[in-house]
Amino acid sequence: MLKLTQDGKFEMIMFGIKHTGTWTKSGQWIYMTDGTSKMKISYKVITSEAAKLKVDHFSDEDGHSIFEYEAK
Repeated sequence: MLKLTQDGKFEMIMFGIKHTGTWTKSGQWIYMTDGTSKMKISYKVITSEAAKLKVDHFSDEDGHSIFEYEAK
């Protein structure tokens, strides 16, 4: 689950853990910072459509993952 709001806030469940905080976008990249743990998450946007988002995620802890989100 990923929810990005226009006021720069996000809610996300990644690997069963809920994260909330702030986000910004620069070029193809979405940068998120968890408000509690201050963990930084970076996504490279692969495709973006009206109801679908496909991103590439790199993490030292989790390795490399491709996530696909669809509006419900």
